[in-house]
Amino acid sequence: MIGKLTMENYILKKEKEYIRKRKKEGSSIKEGCRLMGIKGSTLYYQPKGNLDKKIKETNIKKKIEDISQEHPYYGYRRITAQLRRDKVIVNHKKVLKMMKE
Repeated sequence: MIGKLTMENYILKKEKEYIRKRKKEGSSIKEGCRLMGIKGSTLYYQPKGNLDKKIKETNIKKKIEDISQEHPYYGYRRITAQLRRDKVIVNHKKVLKMMKE
């Protein structure tokens, strides 16, 4: 499934490049999208950068693992309390979800 999505993204990227190239030659974007069979909004779509969020979650997960190793009998409530004492503000539901992973 992942390989298929990667291939589709690659094809879509090439289609976008082709349409932009044709625009420089004088063709319209609307016409290029029609020829490629894609919607115009696809051409302008830019994915959100969730890199900061992923880094923050990774740091929280590491801290949870550290606390769990130091205190193996702690549940998600005690770990949440320990994180708050360490000045890491995180919801108890998020801690529970990360511990299940």
